Amino acid sequence: MPSAPRVVLVLPTLVGGGAERIVVEVAEGLAREGGVDVEVVTLLDDPSMSRRTAAGVEIRCLGRRRVRNALLPLVVELRRDPPVAVLT
Repeated sequence: MPSAPRVVLVLPTLVGGGAERIVVEVAEGLAREGGVDVEVVTLLDDPSMSRRTAAGVEIRCLGRRRVRNALLPLVVELRRDPPVAVLT
């Protein structure tokens, strides 16, 4: 059986308010209802914040100090397991 398509949502950080929470809720909804594997990648958060939500969404934190320093690690991450879609 083929694996489910993979979707990656990218944002600078999960620290903050409503927009960050909405991204995680959208990711969880896609995972539950959409039949896709969903991963949220943050650029600035501490890698120790990486986890998996109750809905099975993997949250991966690249742990960079600046967004511009996260570009190469993000490209490496996306090439490692290419998604069908990247949402930013």
